[in-house]
Amino acid sequence: MITIENIQDEPIDYFPYLNVGGGRKRMSSNIVRELLPIYEGTLNGLPDSLDALIICSDLQGNVMEDDSIYLLGEVLPEKLLETLQNHHPEILPGRVGVFLCGDMYANLQKRGGLGDVRTVWWSFREAFAWVAGVAGNHDEFGDHQDKKNFKRENGIYLLENESQEIDGMRVAGVGGIIGNPKKPNRTEKFDFLDMVEERMEENPEFLLLHEGPSVKEQNLMGNPDIREAIEAFPANFICCGHSHWKVHSATLSNNATVLNADAKAFIFKFK
Repeated sequence: MITIENIQDEPIDYFPYLNVGGGRKRMSSNIVRELLPIYEGTLNGLPDSLDALIICSDLQGNVMEDDSIYLLGEVLPEKLLETLQNHHPEILPGRVGVFLCGDMYANLQKRGGLGDVRTVWWSFREAFAWVAGVAGNHDEFGDHQDKKNFKRENGIYLLENESQEIDGMRVAGVGGIIGNPKKPNRTEKFDFLDMVEERMEENPEFLLLHEGPSVKEQNLMGNPDIREAIEAFPANFICCGHSHWKVHSATLSNNATVLNADAKAFIFKFK
């Protein structure tokens, strides 16, 4: 079983970006500067074929460079490469995997929205060995044929209620959130929970979600039904986002580890 040995209390780096503030109108007149924290930690039990694992979620921001506006996730990989070079030059980018847990889209006209995030995935794949992840409720991947072609690309593992063997690890994913299925990337509750249970039955090392479980005892937001579904199975490692946690991780009653990466980036070395 893969477990967290430690996560450093303070970020090892920050990356500045622009976001639309949370005011009543949430329009572009309320643009704020924010900092994405980059944390370092250590995982136990990962394969020898990798040196590190990067986990991010909810990179909902924009960066302005040379009078052009980019998605935060399009330029973050370059910053992560720089961070690795400064702190861990022994880690080879070609031996680093990436998990993206959804909501890679943002714009400076209004908070939220829906948009194509393939460029984010391509930027991470160009920088590192491979990218696996799920869609958030704000993510698109082109039209139906675009998405099919995208999923065939080398080093891309967009998991839509499915699992893949990646570097000897079984990685499963269920994207989107529970909600009105007439809206993008939303699934009726019982169908969503069925998908989570189907993936948990495969006993994956990692389950990637966008909407994750709540942990009421610690006042950590999430979905209690998703928690109940997860706790009916043996422990594994859950990565999610969607709801922000002040803490990084929690342990459920079945000893499953939940890492919430909302608006954070983690670089995990292996022990």
